[in-house]
Amino acid sequence: MIDKSDQADPGADDTDGQRWGQRTFSPEVVERAHEEIRRQEAERRRRLFGDRQPFAVPEDIIDFDFEPEAGVPVDYALNTAAATDATGGRMSHERCYELSIAAARQQGFLTRAQLARLGVDDGELDRLREAGLLTELDHGVYQHAASSVALKYGYSYAAWLALAPDRFRWERPQTATDDAVLSHESAARLLGLGALAVPRTIFTAPAELPAPRATIIHVERLAAADVTVVEGIPVTTPFRTILDLMRGFTDHDDFGRALQEAVRRDLVDLQEVYDAMLPLAPAHSFPTAGPDFVAHFLPDLDPSGLTPRNLRAYAELTAADSVAEAQSRVAVLLAELRYPTGAQHPADDGLSRQIAAEIVGRLRR
Repeated sequence: MIDKSDQADPGADDTDGQRWGQRTFSPEVVERAHEEIRRQEAERRRRLFGDRQPFAVPEDIIDFDFEPEAGVPVDYALNTAAATDATGGRMSHERCYELSIAAARQQGFLTRAQLARLGVDDGELDRLREAGLLTELDHGVYQHAASSVALKYGYSYAAWLALAPDRFRWERPQTATDDAVLSHESAARLLGLGALAVPRTIFTAPAELPAPRATIIHVERLAAADVTVVEGIPVTTPFRTILDLMRGFTDHDDFGRALQEAVRRDLVDLQEVYDAMLPLAPAHSFPTAGPDFVAHFLPDLDPSGLTPRNLRAYAELTAADSVAEAQSRVAVLLAELRYPTGAQHPADDGLSRQIAAEIVGRLRR
């Protein structure tokens, strides 16, 4: 609120001052002021945030309604309509709108540095926290009350934002492989693979980054095929995560539980994992023979619940001789079905092998 006495002409007499103090706006002037405010806010929101809708704005946090008062010039009203009430301490509607729409574009999260860019000072931030609008999940990272992201994902997303706290999500690289990606044990936890202890949040980035507290950053450029997005969080795929766990010298029992969960849920192809892990065996001391590999890492795996591709892989690893014997018989049957006249035909080892492996796998359930 301004001191209206400051608006008066020093040379005017008391009568002129009284007239100025009693000055009011006509309805037309008030409507023009409202319309100009709405136009300016709409233009600013389009420029900053596009067409994205904000979270709900709590009325007890903001000073939304504006009515020009007697003695307040129109230009002053336009400039202060959305300003914070210095006596009431309430945030302007414009600022709270921008805060909520920025949060909506980031899964409901904002960093302290981003809030500062939106004009939220420490005092306003404290009031927002006291009102329950923002909750601190990580050091300097807050979740908006309207966010529906579960804490399982929220902590990881907050840690990801903390890697570049002064930049909004849309200002960071839009290609996941050009930015930090959640990986290793942190990726396994997010993907629900095993029950690994994760005292720190782990990322893999294409270049070195300052690591916030309780954060580890591996430097490596990942291939596009190794990255997926879960609840807005760039994370390594289950296949890449499994390999990273082994490369990171994860305890074999913990690794086996993670691998078993990935195979059971059909998140990975067991045969592809086995083939990719063979070169790692000398450094990590695990058996390479198929039956021994399964017994070492997957002793509790129940083949009855496996999908066809992993059932075939299970049969290939645990009973390769039986699969080979069945394949010879399947090949003869396929030849009779396809070429009943006995004509020459090309070998079809791939199909016969798949059928044989599935037969053996089903018999072992």
